[in-house]
Amino acid sequence: MINLLKNMKFSRPNWVEIDINKIKGNVKEISKLIGSKTKIIAIIKDNGYGHGAAEIAKSLLKDNSVWGFGVASNEEGITLRENGITKPILLLGEFYPRNYLKESIQFNLTPTIVSFESLEFLSNSSLKASPAKPVKFHLKIDTGMGRIGILPSDVSRFIDKLKEYKNLKMEGVFTHFASADCNVDYTLEQINEFKRAIKSVNDAGIKNVLFHAANSAALIKYPSSHFSLVRPGIALYGLMPFKGVEKFIKLQPALSWKTKIVFIKKVPIGKSISYGCTFTARRNSLIATFPAGYGDGYNRKLSNCGSVIINNHKAPVVGRVTMDLTMADVTDVPGAQAGDEVILIGSSENGLKITADNIAEKCGTIDYEIVCNINQRVPRIYVK
Repeated sequence: MINLLKNMKFSRPNWVEIDINKIKGNVKEISKLIGSKTKIIAIIKDNGYGHGAAEIAKSLLKDNSVWGFGVASNEEGITLRENGITKPILLLGEFYPRNYLKESIQFNLTPTIVSFESLEFLSNSSLKASPAKPVKFHLKIDTGMGRIGILPSDVSRFIDKLKEYKNLKMEGVFTHFASADCNVDYTLEQINEFKRAIKSVNDAGIKNVLFHAANSAALIKYPSSHFSLVRPGIALYGLMPFKGVEKFIKLQPALSWKTKIVFIKKVPIGKSISYGCTFTARRNSLIATFPAGYGDGYNRKLSNCGSVIINNHKAPVVGRVTMDLTMADVTDVPGAQAGDEVILIGSSENGLKITADNIAEKCGTIDYEIVCNINQRVPRIYVK
């Protein structure tokens, strides 16, 4: 790893390390939990939750437990195809504008149908882009998320309408849970609603349909939600979909975010730090500056409340986080000097940790947002 870093050329020392083996290990843990009959759609939208979609997809390409990948847009799917990804790629959202449907079909991306109207648009596009063979799609059912999809009560009518379109094939049917992490009754109600939709499909005599519902929280807490496929997102990356997840499954965070001290100075008592003078030194202090700020995705809400790890010691963030630079008080960090590594997310040799969840709590958000917001100007390094 050290040699790898020496070979990397950074204009500013600020980088993310992704441990591919930990992601593979998380997939194995998920597969063990759900059993061999249920396969995985690895959700790698938003550049793999900030971890790098193409590299993650490549690492899972030969894993038989992974059926395919889920993304949010044509662009994400096309990037995967251009990187040699041959497994199914499901476009999870509504296709809009609809003129991009032809492109979806050309790159063998599987669209999601969310309404009767989109069924007709897909049929027209498939006749132009793939007249020789039926185009596969997945149908989205709204069982309680209140976002996109048809209602379970409309499934039978949808299937009757589908019979008019011989150029389309319903490969899958799925739903999404609103609160599998925290609301048992509502989640069980959604599962039952989805089972009603499944019954409508089966009663219509449609064979070999893939049913899927479970996100990370549901696949861990609700075995009855597994069906043909599950759709882990945050769990792939070893982050926690709910408190106490370690009681059910052993996941390992794959991402570390690091930088280095680029400047260090003595600040006398009574002097202020950063914009707005929100921090004033109460003692003669040693202040380190490192090149990570809100322009990189290091949240501005960490001003005067965040912490970093330097030389196996935690150091508090002082003053406002700026666009490109942040300051930490290293007065109590022995031997701190320019060039020392700064851990923003990750673990030190002596076991100190700063997790995405720790940061999320301080920022009043979720760990998903913390890792997704790490900007693309921060290089990703893959450890294998």
